[in-house]
Order: sequence, then C-alpha cells, then structure tokens
Amino acid sequence: MHGNNISGPLPAEIWVLTNLRTLQLARNQLTGEIPDIFAGLVALEELDLSQNSFIGTIPASIASLVNLTQLQLDLSHNWFTGEIPEAYGTLQNLRFLYLSHNQLTGEIPPSILMLPKLQFLHFNNNNGLFATLRQDVDARLTMIQWQSAKFDSPGENKSEELE
Repeated sequence: MHGNNISGPLPAEIWVLTNLRTLQLARNQLTGEIPDIFAGLVALEELDLSQNSFIGTIPASIASLVNLTQLQLDLSHNWFTGEIPEAYGTLQNLRFLYLSHNQLTGEIPPSILMLPKLQFLHFNNNNGLFATLRQDVDARLTMIQWQSAKFDSPGENKSEELE
C-alpha cells in the first residue's frame, strides 16, 4: 500500500493482523497520531510509515516488535515530537532505523546506539536530538546520518554539531 494516496488516520484495526510480516504505508497521506496498537503484531519484520503526516509521539509499543529485522523502522518525514522511547533499545534484531525529518528532541537512548545488529542510523533533521558516542559505535555501523544533531565524545566537555 506504498504510495497509494491513502488518507486519514491509521486504522486501529490493524492489530488483528497478527501474522502480518511487512507493513509499508509510506508515501501516503496518513494523518493524526499513530495508535498504540503494535503489541499484537508479533510477526512484523518491517514497518515503514515514512513520508506521511503523522503527529504526536512515537508509540513505545513498537518496541514489542521483537522480530523487526529490516526495521526499516522508518518513521522519517513525518511530524513526530518528543523523545525516542528508551524501549527501542530492546529491538535486538533491528538493522535499519530511520527517524529523520521529524521534530524529535532529547537524548538518543544509548541502548539504541549499542544494538548488536544495527547497521544504518538516520537521525538527521530533527530539532534537538543529542547523543554520547562511544568509539565502538562508529566501528559497527555502516551508515550514520545525524545532520543537525549534537553528539558528545566521551572524555570531552563540548558538543559538536555535525553537518
């Protein structure tokens, strides 16, 4: 259902699709807050809700999607606000995390930066994200995009804005 001009809120009834493996609703005209419905989607491996007009905070229940591997947890290009839930650091199979082009603020949970399978991180173009990077984080990741975010290096007392 990618790019089909679907409009309106995300239907809460999606939770009944317990065997669903991929949910790609990117490039539509979905609006409103994302209902906190993900706990029942235990088979979901890929979630792409990018390039819509979602608002509000990112649901913490997404962290219950333990099978997300392509986690194209792609929530980029929306209007999400607030902090990234600490619970996302429990997604041990997560490889791809795209949260760019939102209005997210606060610290990127260190547990996310240490996920063992994580290869791609995209946090660029948010208003107030920051993180403390450890040397072993850079060695594991294939691609990190964090334009307009502040990162501290351990042992230094200053923040640098990376462009």
